[in-house]
Amino acid sequence: MRHNRTMETAREVLNHIFTLTPTNVRIQEEIRIEGKCLPGTEAGAVHTAEMNRLMDKHKKELADLKDRLTAEHAKSKNELDKKVKNLEQKLRDLEKSQETWKKWLEAARMVCTLLSNALQWHMVWMSKR
Repeated sequence: MRHNRTMETAREVLNHIFTLTPTNVRIQEEIRIEGKCLPGTEAGAVHTAEMNRLMDKHKKELADLKDRLTAEHAKSKNELDKKVKNLEQKLRDLEKSQETWKKWLEAARMVCTLLSNALQWHMVWMSKR
């Protein structure tokens, strides 16, 4: 039957429904007559099976996601480890350069001291002349 949004067709549909013989669906019999709880009915079993299927699907999706995250984490960790090693090497190179610079500065101070002493000696020698 069709209901095309008029009062007349609505009455026709309702009149037809009122002529039908009431029947019990299986779940009503299982609950009312057999005294089963909803999970113990056939409908409950179907629902439970569907829920289990969905849970298994989501568990698999979660495991796949964890695997992907672990792989991405490992990749990111490797990249960070490489960057850390690179920076550590640069730091060692800078420390070596700093040591070389310190030695050069010490040598320059010694030369300056020698030149200063030589200049003082030369001035004393010149003044005695």
